[in-house]
This record gives sequence, C-alpha cells and structure tokens, in this order.
Amino acid sequence: MAYMFRFNAKKGSYIYPANNNESVPESKMYLNEGTTFENNVKHKEDIIITKLGLMIPKSKDLTYSEFSREMKLNETQLVNSIMKDQDFGY
Repeated sequence: MAYMFRFNAKKGSYIYPANNNESVPESKMYLNEGTTFENNVKHKEDIIITKLGLMIPKSKDLTYSEFSREMKLNETQLVNSIMKDQDFGY
C-alpha cells in the first residue's frame, strides 16, 4: 500500500500465500474499508485493492522439480489474474 500512495495509484493487489486445500476467492476492498476508528471513517471508493492468493504446494511427496513445476503454474495463474484485473492503460 505504501507504493500505491507513493505513486498515486488507484488500483493495487495484495498477494498472500495460500495452500492447495483452500479455495482462493478473489476479493476487492476499498481503502479504509473495515476501519472503525471512532466510527467516523468512510472508505474511499476510488482506491481499490484486490486480494489474491498464491497457491503454495504443501505435499511432502513432491520432488523439487514437481514442486517447481507446480509453483510455475500457480505463478502464471496469479500473473494472469493480476493482468485481467488491472487496467494499465495500454
């Protein structure tokens, strides 16, 4: 989020590690959404953060090459999700 403010961005992504057993719903949040400081904070509808999970293989039976192959696929899915979500203006 600091970079979003630094570069005056209106859209950003929050990426977190997820394991293969959980479904990773994409969710959108507005800046200050859920903030309850003195019950007078309104969220800003012009700044959107998309929460995305990067699937991390957890199987103990995977070889390094299998783990690496699965991570590459998961990273590609994550990048596709980000590119689909963001409007880069080109």
